[in-house]
Amino acid sequence: GRAQTQSAFERDEVLKWTGRDGTAYWSRGDRGVLLVLANLAPAKTQGALRIAKPAALGLSPRKRYLLYRPDQGRLAGDGPVLGCEVRSFALSLRPYQPALFLITPCAGRPQVLWATGSDGIGDEHYDRRARQLSFTAKGTPGSRSLVTVHVGEARVVTCLQGQAAVRPRHRGTLVVMEVACNEPVHATFAPGEVVNRR
Repeated sequence: GRAQTQSAFERDEVLKWTGRDGTAYWSRGDRGVLLVLANLAPAKTQGALRIAKPAALGLSPRKRYLLYRPDQGRLAGDGPVLGCEVRSFALSLRPYQPALFLITPCAGRPQVLWATGSDGIGDEHYDRRARQLSFTAKGTPGSRSLVTVHVGEARVVTCLQGQAAVRPRHRGTLVVMEVACNEPVHATFAPGEVVNRR
C-alpha cells in the first residue's frame, strides 16, 4: 500500500488517564491508531491509560490487533488480541517520560509495524506462495530506517535490499532490521512457519 502520514493528534474524551500529571493524545494513520501518554511533570506518575470510546478509535470488538510499544521496541502482550480486549494499560512513568502504543490490525502474516527514522512504509506486499514480504521505507535520500516487523513464529531465511544482504535481528515474535530508505526490501521466510494465531 501507499504510505500516508499520521493525522493530527486528538486530545479528547476517547482516552482517560487515571494517574496524575499525564496527558493523553491519539492519532489515526495508515498503520492503525497511535496512543501517546506524556508525563509532563518533574515527578513519577502511575495509573492506567483507559480507552473510554473504542469505536472512536476505529477498534472492532471481533477483529484481532497487535499492540506495539515503539518507545520500548516490544509488543504489549503475547500476540494478537481481540478489539474487545483492548481497554486499559497500566503504566508507571518517570518524569517527562512518554508511553506510546500502536494498535494495528493483525494481518495474520508477517507485517511491518514501525519504521523509526522514516517517513512511513510504502509498497508493502506479502506473497504467500513465495513466503516473501516486500516493502520500502520512505525517507530522505541517503537516510536509513530501523524497521520492526511482526513475524510471529516465522523465521527469516534471507533478507535482501538490492543485492545487499540485510541482517535481521529476531526479538521473540518481532524482527528488527536497519535498511536504506527508498530502496525495496525483500524478506523470505522458512516454509511451514506461521504468524501467531490466537
